[in-house]
Amino acid sequence: MKILLVEDEVDLCDLIAEILTDKYYSVVKANDGETGLYYAINEEFDAIILDVMLPQLNGWEILDRIRKKGNNVPILMLTALGDVEFRVKGLNKGADDYLPKPFDMKELIARVDALIRRSNQNALQNSVLTYEDLELNMFSKTVIRSGEKIDLTKKEYQILEYLMINQGKVVTKEELEDHLWTEEEQFWSDVLRTHIKNLRKKIDGGKSRKLINTIRGIGYALGN
Repeated sequence: MKILLVEDEVDLCDLIAEILTDKYYSVVKANDGETGLYYAINEEFDAIILDVMLPQLNGWEILDRIRKKGNNVPILMLTALGDVEFRVKGLNKGADDYLPKPFDMKELIARVDALIRRSNQNALQNSVLTYEDLELNMFSKTVIRSGEKIDLTKKEYQILEYLMINQGKVVTKEELEDHLWTEEEQFWSDVLRTHIKNLRKKIDGGKSRKLINTIRGIGYALGN
C-alpha cells in the first residue's frame, strides 16, 4: 500500500513515515504544498495524509484540486486546528477523516488502516485476502498457505499483497515498481525480479500448484 504524506514539520514527517514503513506501507514524503500537490496528481496512492498549514499551498487548496480532478483517493487531514468548524470544513471539502494535533501514533495508523479498508471494500473483506489455499491477513501482516505460516520480508509481503488485491488481472512490472518503491529507496534493474524469485520460492516451493506466474514481457499474476 502506498501513502502520500504531506507535512511541513520535517521531524514529525520523518517519524510518521518511519512508523508507516514499519507497518509495511510504502511512503512518499512532501514538506510543502506544491510538492505534495505534484505527487498527488501525478502518482497513484492508496491514501493521503495531508496537513492543513503548509507553505506555498495549504491543505484546503490541495484537497480542492485533488477532488476537482475527480480523484477519490482517501484523504486524512492532519492539523493543529482542532475546532469543530475546521473539521466540518475539511469534511465538506471532501476529506474522509480529520485528526487534530497532537495525536497518538496508534490512532493515526488505525485511521489510515480504516480509510484504506473502506475504500477497498470489495477486495478487502474482513482484511483477509485469499486465493485458493493462500491467505494474507492485512492487519497482522501474516501469510499462510495450506495451513503453514510463511515468513516474508517487508518488500516480499508488499508485492504479494498487491498481487492479491489485484487478483484476476496481470500487474505490470512498471505498476509494481511505481506502487511499491519510493524515490528515496534504492532501486536497481533486477531488484523486482529478485524479490519475485524469492517470493515464489517461499510461496510455491514444494507445491504442485504454482500460484505466482510471470507473464512474459508484461508482468506478474496470481494463478493462470
